[in-house]
Amino acid sequence: MIDLHAPLTLRNVTIPNRLFLAPVDSVFDPPFRRTLKRIGKVGVTYSEVINATGLFHRAKKAYRKSLRFPGEAPFAVQLSDYQPEVLAAMATRLQDEKACEFVDLNLGCPARRTVNSQSGASLLLHPDRIQAIVRAMRKAIEIPLTAKIRIGWDMERINGVEIAKILEGEGVDLVTVHGRTRTQAYGGRSNWEYIGEVKQAVCIPVVANGDAVDWASAKRMLEVTGADGVMVARAAFGDPWALRRIYEQDDSIRPTRDEVLETMLDHLEFQLDFFDDEEKSLPPFRKHLLWYVKGFPGARKYRREVVWIDRKDELIAYLKHFFENLPEELSKASEE
Repeated sequence: MIDLHAPLTLRNVTIPNRLFLAPVDSVFDPPFRRTLKRIGKVGVTYSEVINATGLFHRAKKAYRKSLRFPGEAPFAVQLSDYQPEVLAAMATRLQDEKACEFVDLNLGCPARRTVNSQSGASLLLHPDRIQAIVRAMRKAIEIPLTAKIRIGWDMERINGVEIAKILEGEGVDLVTVHGRTRTQAYGGRSNWEYIGEVKQAVCIPVVANGDAVDWASAKRMLEVTGADGVMVARAAFGDPWALRRIYEQDDSIRPTRDEVLETMLDHLEFQLDFFDDEEKSLPPFRKHLLWYVKGFPGARKYRREVVWIDRKDELIAYLKHFFENLPEELSKASEE
């Protein structure tokens, strides 16, 4: 089993450890990544998935997604599209502007909008198109180029090994494999055994993704897959300490009441700083407000009330009052 603490070098970039934070759209934005990295020792962070055509036309939303927080490195920008020339152009721009340390190609997003635009996981049905895309991107940039795939479109069309071999043959430096098909989306069980087959089929590093929620599951994932790293996604929603538990290999780590409150307030400040607009900051922050307290005593009443607060000062006062009434040692075993 690989040492999770060992560095990993891709071309001219050294990743300090083997714990990867997934590129989850509308969740792992710069404020939340900043919060997560302050608590857990993540080896590399990714942008949210970005439509390369939108970035090509300098759409504001796409551009904001490509931004990193101060000091965030190594950092990867993940691009999604089906046009080789557009993806190559955007990879070049990101390299020239030093916007990231490496570029990641999304070949796994199962969202209907992405699939209907012939991008993301839909490309798994078109290996020739993937080859053309990667060839164009690899010729365009010298920095590391990586890709994230699923094991296939559905259980009748499992082709992760084939896709990984194409990626390796065209010069991709690392592949992340989500052990589900597109039709599974995020349901069912991640197929770690098949990720292991991908690992055996290629020589480039393989990162395993899907169902690593704590150190026990991450350890088992590494043992089954033989992968070179672990990517964490939903386990960190509202629980940045999941990353610390995995990195420190200690599932007994739990935050105190005061640590959770402090983290939420820091996250809020990062949110306000990034958007620089109180009115625009709070709506996308509400999902985090709910995730942080999931399972806490009084969470049901909290959920009904906190979503209506639209002023920073009122929100801070509400959070402090809510946490004052919680036990110092928290447990998420049950919810009112």
